Amino acid sequence: MNNVEKVIIDTNIWVYYLNKDSKFHQISKDIIQNYVNENCKIYITSQIFRELLVVLTSVKFLEKPLTIKAAIEKVNEISNFVTILFESKNSNNKLKKLILENRIVGYKIHDINIIAVALENSINCIRTNNPKDFIAHNKIKIIGIKPIKK
Repeated sequence: MNNVEKVIIDTNIWVYYLNKDSKFHQISKDIIQNYVNENCKIYITSQIFRELLVVLTSVKFLEKPLTIKAAIEKVNEISNFVTILFESKNSNNKLKKLILENRIVGYKIHDINIIAVALENSINCIRTNNPKDFIAHNKIKIIGIKPIKK
């Protein structure tokens, strides 16, 4: 997939991947399977892990939310091929710098945090269905969920 060696996959793609009723299920499945087939290292941040549990168990996001036990079982389905990255002192320092440089406020700080963790771990690609939520950064490629060209 465009010679990507390491990628962070955002919450929304995982929700589609885990939800067979989603109109984006198949494309999300294809995206993830292509990364797996190409031996790309797939990551989520601890924030994405928490967001996934929130979305899967909330009526605000799903018509039929899961129980917390079922949500954890769903998240465990992806644990065989993802690595969870945690915030560190260095990533927090990067986060503060990015917030100040880009004048970020409110909920956008969550997305900037993903960029900070990516930078700290030398990851140059984030895959999301909401690329507009992420600031442009010259070291990070933000790729939407658009169909994969084969």
